[in-house]
Amino acid sequence: ERSGGGCEVRIEGWCQGQAREFQHRLPIGRGGLYVPSNGLAVCGHGNVDGCHGFIHRNPEIATANGWTVETGVDHALKPVEIWMWGHMQARALLDDDGGAHLRTEAA
Repeated sequence: ERSGGGCEVRIEGWCQGQAREFQHRLPIGRGGLYVPSNGLAVCGHGNVDGCHGFIHRNPEIATANGWTVETGVDHALKPVEIWMWGHMQARALLDDDGGAHLRTEAA
């Protein structure tokens, strides 16, 4: 619902537009759950193509953007770079009610 059906990551040259899958920020194998704060609506099929494939092929970039989080990091407190409201790229915190809250870094 948060994504409006579109990919929340939108990596130029990779994005297919329509979200088809749930990208776990903290993978299930490391304790991640199917909750809105731990997931992103992404395009692609499996870990093969689209933004989902990019995230899995580029772990350093994915971690730097909050698309994945390290073991021991609370995904709800880790800002993520996403497309919000279908037109604006922003750094946000995700909640389990399906919301995204703009995050500004302290200077």
